[in-house]
Order: sequence, then C-alpha cells, then structure tokens
Amino acid sequence: CCTNDGYADQLHRALSASDPTLSLHVLGCGFETTTTMLKGGGLCRYERASQLEEALDWIKNKKPSLVTIDIGANDVLACLQQPNPSECLPSTFETVSDNLSKILKKLRHAVGPEVPIIGMNYYNPLVAHWFNGPAGPETAIAYQKTIVGPFNDLLEGVYLSAGANAVADVESAFASADFTIDSSLGAASIPPSVANICAYTWMCSAGDIHPNTAGYGVIADTFLALLQ
Repeated sequence: CCTNDGYADQLHRALSASDPTLSLHVLGCGFETTTTMLKGGGLCRYERASQLEEALDWIKNKKPSLVTIDIGANDVLACLQQPNPSECLPSTFETVSDNLSKILKKLRHAVGPEVPIIGMNYYNPLVAHWFNGPAGPETAIAYQKTIVGPFNDLLEGVYLSAGANAVADVESAFASADFTIDSSLGAASIPPSVANICAYTWMCSAGDIHPNTAGYGVIADTFLALLQ
C-alpha cells in the first residue's frame, strides 16, 4: 500500500535528475485485478467507471510522455487461494491475457504511437516456501517453473503484441528462477532467488509479498535501464 518510495516514485526521482519538469501521476490501487481495472468494482473508487477509464481520461487531458503499467498478479494470487488452484489457473491465465490485451490497446490508442508504454513482469514471492520444511525447496522451485515463470511469459507476450514498447524484466532482476546452491556453504546456503525475496520484500519477515524500499528500487532501476 501507501508509500512514497514505490517503483514509480523512485523512477520519477531518477528521471527528474535530468528533467526537473517531469511530474508523476500514480493510479495504482491495492488488490486491483485485470478485470477490475478494465470494468471497475475494485477497492478503489474513481470519478470514472474504472481505473482504466480514469487513466484514459487523465491521458486525454494531460498528454503524458511515459506510461508504466503492472497488473495481473492479483488475478493469479486469487486463484492460488482457492482449494484447487490447478483448476482455475488455465482460465485465470486466459482472462489475464484477454483483459490485458484490451487494456493495452486502449492505452496505446489514447497516448498515440510515440509515447512509450512499458509493462512489467513479476518477481516470485512464493520462493519463500523454501523455508517450509523438507519439502520447501521442491515447492519453491515448482511454483517458479509451473506458475510464475509461465505467467511472466504470458505477460511479456501480451504486452509486446498489444502495444507496449518493452517489458521491465523484474523476474530476472530478482533472480526468481535462480536456484543455484553454493555447496561450499553447506546447509547455510540459500539460492539467489530466495535471498533476494528476503532482501527485497517483506515475505521472509512478515509474510507480505510487497517490496520494501530496496525492492522497489530494484524495480525502478529495471524500468530505468529501458529508458536510457
């Protein structure tokens, strides 16, 4: 939730170093899904019917020079909270693909062909299962290989086919797929994916999937690299 050190805030500060005239408009909302972003009905209330309609109205009036977007994680998390996630994941992926394509096409139409739109894939907070007993490492790896990795592949494909210029590869920035073990450390060794999720989010200390300030900084840097 509410922070002045989110990735958009930190990206804005970095870009403002060379252009002090830049302003930031944030329309993020906790628990938003691709469906609520597109159709409304989420926790946040806007003057327009949905988060997307609010964004499109703002774009029409303010003419931004850059649009960043991340959406879709809450769709998957809602499915994972169901008794049988394997049953809802295929339809969830299909819904995200359909909704995100519509969202991106509307954003591209609104900003025109010249304004960059940069999407984002996701780090994997579920690698924190590494610490959940003897089966933890296997569970952590399975979440990455069967859910988060394929979901990020889907996001990247939709973003690039529906109007985004690039996708910030946060998955790689957090080394979410790296389960390499330093054998010289013995039982104390944890892979980079797990070390990073503990360092950059609240998962290992409070069970909270959200990034801390350092984690948001990593995400901001991942966007920034695409703009330089």
